[in-house]
Amino acid sequence: MPPDGCSRGRALRRRHRARPTPLQCEQHFFRCLETLFRIAGHGAIVNVIGASGDRPRADYLSGSMANAALIAMSRALGAEGPDHGVRVVGLSPASTATERQTVRWKERAQKQLGDTERWRELTKGFPFGRLATVDEIASAIVFLASGRASYVSGTVLTVDGGRSSRSK
Repeated sequence: MPPDGCSRGRALRRRHRARPTPLQCEQHFFRCLETLFRIAGHGAIVNVIGASGDRPRADYLSGSMANAALIAMSRALGAEGPDHGVRVVGLSPASTATERQTVRWKERAQKQLGDTERWRELTKGFPFGRLATVDEIASAIVFLASGRASYVSGTVLTVDGGRSSRSK
Protein backbone atom coordinates (compact mmCIF):
# COMPACT_ATOMS: atom_id res chain seq x y z
CA MET A 1 0.00 0.00 0.00
CA PRO A 2 1.41 3.43 -0.86
CA PRO A 3 2.21 5.86 1.95
CA ASP A 4 -0.75 8.00 3.01
CA GLY A 5 0.46 11.08 1.12
CA CYS A 6 0.56 9.07 -2.14
CA SER A 7 -2.87 7.47 -1.80
CA ARG A 8 -4.36 10.90 -2.42
CA GLY A 9 -3.77 10.45 -6.15
CA ARG A 10 -7.14 8.75 -6.60
CA ALA A 11 -8.85 11.65 -4.82
CA LEU A 12 -6.95 14.10 -7.04
CA ARG A 13 -8.29 12.36 -10.16
CA ARG A 14 -11.85 12.24 -8.80
CA ARG A 15 -11.80 15.88 -7.74
CA HIS A 16 -10.68 17.08 -11.16
CA ARG A 17 -12.87 14.74 -13.26
CA ALA A 18 -10.69 15.54 -16.24
CA ARG A 19 -6.95 15.24 -16.33
CA PRO A 20 -5.16 17.06 -13.48
CA THR A 21 -3.02 19.99 -14.56
CA PRO A 22 0.77 19.66 -14.50
CA LEU A 23 0.84 21.90 -11.43
CA GLN A 24 -1.61 19.65 -9.60
CA CYS A 25 0.48 16.60 -10.55
CA GLU A 26 3.62 18.32 -9.32
CA GLN A 27 1.98 19.22 -6.01
CA HIS A 28 0.79 15.64 -5.60
CA PHE A 29 4.26 14.32 -6.44
CA PHE A 30 5.88 16.51 -3.79
CA ARG A 31 3.33 15.43 -1.17
CA CYS A 32 4.23 11.80 -1.96
CA LEU A 33 7.92 12.57 -1.85
CA GLU A 34 7.63 14.41 1.44
CA THR A 35 5.87 11.37 2.90
CA LEU A 36 8.59 9.06 1.62
CA PHE A 37 11.32 11.33 3.04
CA ARG A 38 9.56 11.31 6.41
CA ILE A 39 9.29 7.51 6.38
CA ALA A 40 12.87 6.93 5.26
CA GLY A 41 14.53 9.50 7.50
CA HIS A 42 17.92 8.77 5.94
CA GLY A 43 19.55 7.45 2.79
CA ALA A 44 20.44 8.41 -0.75
CA ILE A 45 18.67 8.49 -4.08
CA VAL A 46 20.93 8.29 -7.15
CA ASN A 47 19.21 9.17 -10.43
CA VAL A 48 21.00 7.92 -13.54
CA ILE A 49 20.39 10.57 -16.19
CA GLY A 50 21.14 10.61 -19.90
CA ALA A 51 23.74 13.01 -21.23
CA SER A 52 21.17 14.69 -23.48
CA GLY A 53 19.87 16.56 -20.42
CA ASP A 54 22.99 18.72 -20.50
CA ARG A 55 23.60 18.48 -24.23
CA PRO A 56 20.15 18.41 -25.86
CA ARG A 57 19.76 17.05 -29.37
CA ALA A 58 17.12 18.12 -31.87
CA ASP A 59 16.69 14.54 -33.08
CA TYR A 60 16.02 13.37 -29.50
CA LEU A 61 14.08 16.32 -28.15
CA SER A 62 11.61 14.48 -25.94
CA GLY A 63 14.39 12.44 -24.34
CA SER A 64 16.52 15.57 -23.93
CA MET A 65 13.62 17.33 -22.20
CA ALA A 66 12.97 14.38 -19.89
CA ASN A 67 16.65 14.17 -18.96
CA ALA A 68 16.80 17.93 -18.33
CA ALA A 69 13.79 17.55 -16.03
CA LEU A 70 15.55 14.76 -14.13
CA ILE A 71 18.59 17.02 -13.69
CA ALA A 72 16.36 19.80 -12.34
CA MET A 73 14.54 17.35 -10.07
CA SER A 74 17.80 15.92 -8.70
CA ARG A 75 19.11 19.39 -7.94
CA ALA A 76 15.87 20.67 -6.38
CA LEU A 77 15.18 17.58 -4.28
CA GLY A 78 18.85 17.32 -3.38
CA ALA A 79 18.64 20.82 -1.96
CA GLU A 80 15.63 19.95 0.23
CA GLY A 81 16.38 16.28 0.99
CA PRO A 82 19.04 16.89 3.65
CA ASP A 83 16.37 18.55 5.82
CA HIS A 84 14.81 15.07 5.92
CA GLY A 85 18.08 13.13 6.13
CA VAL A 86 17.93 12.06 2.48
CA ARG A 87 20.51 12.94 -0.17
CA VAL A 88 19.46 13.16 -3.83
CA VAL A 89 22.10 13.19 -6.56
CA GLY A 90 22.27 12.49 -10.26
CA LEU A 91 24.83 10.68 -12.34
CA SER A 92 25.18 11.37 -16.05
CA PRO A 93 27.26 8.57 -17.57
CA ALA A 94 29.17 8.50 -20.82
CA SER A 95 28.38 6.11 -23.61
CA THR A 96 28.89 2.82 -21.82
CA ALA A 97 29.78 -0.61 -23.15
CA THR A 98 26.56 -2.25 -21.98
CA GLU A 99 25.23 -5.31 -23.78
CA ARG A 100 22.68 -3.15 -25.59
CA GLN A 101 25.27 -0.59 -26.72
CA THR A 102 27.72 -3.29 -27.80
CA VAL A 103 25.04 -4.77 -30.08
CA ARG A 104 24.52 -1.33 -31.67
CA TRP A 105 28.25 -0.76 -32.15
CA LYS A 106 28.62 -4.21 -33.70
CA GLU A 107 25.79 -3.41 -36.15
CA ARG A 108 27.58 -0.19 -37.13
CA ALA A 109 30.87 -2.05 -37.51
CA GLN A 110 29.21 -4.57 -39.79
CA LYS A 111 27.79 -1.80 -41.98
CA GLN A 112 30.87 0.44 -42.01
CA LEU A 113 33.75 -2.03 -41.71
CA GLY A 114 32.19 -5.31 -42.79
CA ASP A 115 33.10 -7.04 -39.52
CA THR A 116 31.19 -6.92 -36.21
CA GLU A 117 34.31 -7.75 -34.21
CA ARG A 118 35.94 -4.47 -35.27
CA TRP A 119 33.36 -2.37 -33.36
CA ARG A 120 35.97 -1.00 -30.92
CA GLU A 121 37.67 0.76 -33.82
CA LEU A 122 34.59 2.97 -34.13
CA THR A 123 34.93 4.16 -30.52
CA LYS A 124 38.50 5.49 -30.84
CA GLY A 125 37.14 9.08 -30.88
CA PHE A 126 35.85 8.74 -27.31
CA PRO A 127 38.01 9.82 -24.36
CA PHE A 128 40.69 7.23 -23.65
CA GLY A 129 39.84 5.72 -27.05
CA ARG A 130 36.93 3.64 -25.77
CA LEU A 131 33.48 3.59 -24.20
CA ALA A 132 33.12 3.65 -20.41
CA THR A 133 32.86 0.24 -18.81
CA VAL A 134 29.82 -0.87 -16.83
CA ASP A 135 32.07 -1.27 -13.77
CA GLU A 136 33.32 2.33 -14.03
CA ILE A 137 29.77 3.69 -14.02
CA ALA A 138 28.63 1.26 -11.31
CA SER A 139 31.55 2.30 -9.10
CA ALA A 140 30.52 5.95 -9.37
CA ILE A 141 26.92 5.06 -8.45
CA VAL A 142 28.07 2.99 -5.47
CA PHE A 143 30.26 5.88 -4.31
CA LEU A 144 27.41 8.40 -4.57
CA ALA A 145 25.06 6.09 -2.64
CA SER A 146 27.66 5.38 0.05
CA GLY A 147 28.53 7.16 3.26
CA ARG A 148 31.76 8.31 1.61
CA ALA A 149 29.61 10.83 -0.31
CA SER A 150 27.63 11.83 2.79
CA TYR A 151 27.85 15.55 2.01
CA VAL A 152 27.02 15.25 -1.69
CA SER A 153 23.45 16.25 -2.53
CA GLY A 154 21.68 18.40 -5.11
CA THR A 155 24.23 17.92 -7.86
CA VAL A 156 24.79 15.81 -10.95
CA LEU A 157 28.10 14.03 -11.44
CA THR A 158 29.09 13.68 -15.08
CA VAL A 159 31.23 10.58 -15.68
CA ASP A 160 32.24 10.86 -19.32
CA GLY A 161 36.02 10.97 -19.42
CA GLY A 162 35.91 14.74 -19.94
CA ARG A 163 33.96 14.50 -23.20
CA SER A 164 31.33 17.08 -22.22
CA SER A 165 34.07 19.61 -21.43
CA ARG A 166 35.76 19.32 -24.81
CA SER A 167 35.29 22.16 -27.24
CA LYS A 168 34.43 19.91 -30.15
